[in-house]
Amino acid sequence: MRTFDEIVKEMAKIEMAATSHVNEKGDFGTDLEFYLEIINRDDYEYLLKDSLSEEEQDQHGLIAIWNAITEEIQDQVEAKTAAFNGLSEARKQFNAFQGRAAIYIDTDDMTAWCDVQEAAGYNSEGILTLVAKDGMQGRDDKYSLGALEKVAQAKHNDFNGGDYEKWQIDDNYRYSKLFWEN
Repeated sequence: MRTFDEIVKEMAKIEMAATSHVNEKGDFGTDLEFYLEIINRDDYEYLLKDSLSEEEQDQHGLIAIWNAITEEIQDQVEAKTAAFNGLSEARKQFNAFQGRAAIYIDTDDMTAWCDVQEAAGYNSEGILTLVAKDGMQGRDDKYSLGALEKVAQAKHNDFNGGDYEKWQIDDNYRYSKLFWEN
């Protein structure tokens, strides 16, 4: 039998996985509404019952688990919207430099910084490349703070969601639309 916390974390992870949703995130007013879509459905009680043993239901209570899953998702969505310290300054350095430059984000301590004139190779799993340019192509690339915040948040969410490998997140192809929305 699983503990209360194990059930809550497992169910929240399932409900927050992109593959659990039929609708797109853009169809909702907020991220929280999107992630609570399934939980707020009238038939969620039956979905939850099917995921729990009778012993787990009796021990922990279906409504208590349901409420805790909702709170866990709210906490995770709130954590996902946290800003990266230093992103504004990193953006200024990146936009002003006409050569090799990259902005990195650290998903552990929620910081951002810019490295110029070097191809830094960070081995830490939690450090992601937000955006990069070399001395030839893209040397004049400049990004708005809003666009970088959106991409940083999307990369942070994808990294913590565990649905993508680090190399997929470092590659900006998946995030290209976000760069140009602002």
